[in-house]
Amino acid sequence: SPLGAWKRLAGMPVCSKTLRSTRFNYTADSCPCSLGGCTSLWPCTASRLCFKHDLPSAAVAASHRAAALGSATASSDLDGDGGGRGSHGVTYLFFLSFNRSLVRNAFASNPWKARAREVNRVLWFMHTARAVGTLLPVHAVVAGDRDAASEAKLEAAGVRLLSGPMVPSPAWASKWHRLSFNKIAALSFTQFRKVVVLDNDVGLLRSMDHMLLHAPAPAAVFHTTIGPLAKRTPCAVTTGLLVLRPSQRAFARALSTLAAMNYSRETYDGGDEEFWLRYFADGAAAGEPLYELPWRYHTHRLLPLPPEEWYRVRMLHLIGSLAGRGFCIPRNATRAAEMYPTWTTRTEKWGL
Repeated sequence: SPLGAWKRLAGMPVCSKTLRSTRFNYTADSCPCSLGGCTSLWPCTASRLCFKHDLPSAAVAASHRAAALGSATASSDLDGDGGGRGSHGVTYLFFLSFNRSLVRNAFASNPWKARAREVNRVLWFMHTARAVGTLLPVHAVVAGDRDAASEAKLEAAGVRLLSGPMVPSPAWASKWHRLSFNKIAALSFTQFRKVVVLDNDVGLLRSMDHMLLHAPAPAAVFHTTIGPLAKRTPCAVTTGLLVLRPSQRAFARALSTLAAMNYSRETYDGGDEEFWLRYFADGAAAGEPLYELPWRYHTHRLLPLPPEEWYRVRMLHLIGSLAGRGFCIPRNATRAAEMYPTWTTRTEKWGL
């Protein structure tokens, strides 16, 4: 059609008839829990980023330069929610905690492939971070069974390594998620004023350094839910991105909360999201809100965004269970989705 031809010339996807008839209610700026009427079991308070588009480029560039250079500005309270702390400022934070006995069934016969996959996922993120001009540092926590060769690959790519504790998974943890509880240890790295904890299977489509500098903490993106979880809560946090402010008090409270969840069967998802739901709910009850961030900072391929809104997305979460599914998204996102498996499954490329 003429419209389809125009979209091809403009680099936009040509949607199917089914998709064209879908009523889109959200945009890349949407905060569906706090502002969109999507109810949730999770507490949610709109952050100031829900009310404004991305910051002016000059201000963003100045903040990036200051943070990258480790200046006093990087340690000040840029996000306006108090408590500037530490000369190291802010960082992106990944977790590569590994225990060969806790890998998923697919890797039981060769558990080292599980580690190689996760290392390659972080290397893929670094590739996308360089492509979009990310200036803020990237750290990865290594714990448990260590491997010098793969750690050297990460350091060569610019990842700064941190030794951290292994957080034991609770009795009710799903076999699929037992290593996810190590993200709780992010609260222990008090050398940072603020961290953005990311799942390993994410990539950047545009820089989001400004979000890390200016977002309040704690904060997360809420997604509309699918499957059985949708019957319990129409909107929920996906912990592929968490903005946290580390402190010894927060880490101690987190460990105490996890220990108190001493039941034998899961009540939510059997993973770290079940823990964070309790932790953030307790925090909100004590006057510490969980802030919501717009969709543009954390998307996956099933989000009901109009095609043109995908050009404003900054981070894509390549959740394996959603591979080959989803709405028609533009080339900047589909190109990332197509290249991602090449980087993360061809382990021989990195000699792992």
